[in-house]
Amino acid sequence: MHSNNIYEFNFIYETTNNINGKVYRGVHLTNNLDDEYLGSGTLLKKAIKKYGKENFSREILFFAFSRELADLAEAEFVSESWLLENKGNIYNICVGGTRASSYHLVGDKIQHRSKNKVVVIDSEGNTFQVEIDDPRYISGELVGVTKGKAVYLLDGKPILVDKDDLRIKTGELVHIFKNKIPVKFANTEKIFQVDVSDERLQTGELVHMSRNMVSSINKNGIRKMIPLSEFNDKNNNDWVGVTKNKCNMVDKDGNKYHVDISDPRILSGELFSACTNKSTFKDSEGNKYYLDISDPIIKLKNLINNNCGIGITVYNNSNETINISMEEYNNNKSLYRRINAGRIRVYSESGVEKLMYPHDDLVVSEKMKTRKEWVKLGNINIPKRNFKL
Repeated sequence: MHSNNIYEFNFIYETTNNINGKVYRGVHLTNNLDDEYLGSGTLLKKAIKKYGKENFSREILFFAFSRELADLAEAEFVSESWLLENKGNIYNICVGGTRASSYHLVGDKIQHRSKNKVVVIDSEGNTFQVEIDDPRYISGELVGVTKGKAVYLLDGKPILVDKDDLRIKTGELVHIFKNKIPVKFANTEKIFQVDVSDERLQTGELVHMSRNMVSSINKNGIRKMIPLSEFNDKNNNDWVGVTKNKCNMVDKDGNKYHVDISDPRILSGELFSACTNKSTFKDSEGNKYYLDISDPIIKLKNLINNNCGIGITVYNNSNETINISMEEYNNNKSLYRRINAGRIRVYSESGVEKLMYPHDDLVVSEKMKTRKEWVKLGNINIPKRNFKL
């Protein structure tokens, strides 16, 4: 906890136990960058007492220009997903930010101190706490206080606003992490944040935090980031991608759902793709916006559809993926190869769709077949596309 004093430096730090590699993340406000502060977490203090302060080192991950922004940043760096994915390798036991005293890591789950309760707001703006099975909360009469909200900067100060606030589309409000990216050094696993223009990203010295990692889930519902090599191991029967057989959908009221591809509400039309009637647009300065194609802001700011005139992604002679214009591709087809050239659309027995080459092992072994082949065998799980058999 910190007082309300104004400090010269506000930052997110990561303290590492140089003996066992365990880390602790927190927020620190100070006037002295060399104050040797390592953190105040309960488990961290015990570890420092056991191993000695000299065996710990601190690294600054993110500088904030205000106490409020520091708290918001801590919530991002010490999130629920980060706690669960790094369980056993960290000293943190609760989420960061203003919720730190409310949400704790208990076993393989994040639990609220007021378990089974939620802070809601009614139609008159009153806020209070109710049970999560309260009929008014289930029916939508009461909603969570942060539902549909996001943190943006207004004149450099963080504020909580509605996600559909017009000032977001006009650029008056800027997301607190706009043009920032979580990265790590290519040969380490320490994660910190830099500007997207950082030249070390171009040289390969820094890579995205999830580079060669896969967000996975096991049969017990435990989520974890695992190395790509481990995920692709033929002996891996424990982990699958968290989005396997999942898709993002919305209902007619705009509510979002992450559901299984076999969800009956998709077939009935109750849920439809979250990307329906959506597209990416850009302004004269190159800033991009993901909007409904009928959004009036498109005409207001003279936005151009980002898909127009961009071209295609191809392989060059060095087998590198690059973006080129359609004109360049048509004039020099011998120099480029389309990404999906030679691939066919195939399906697993349960209906999972992929683009694969005819010589791929799964196709040769007939574990993946075309829709026409499955239908001939009587399989009705394969989604119908807009073409005749």
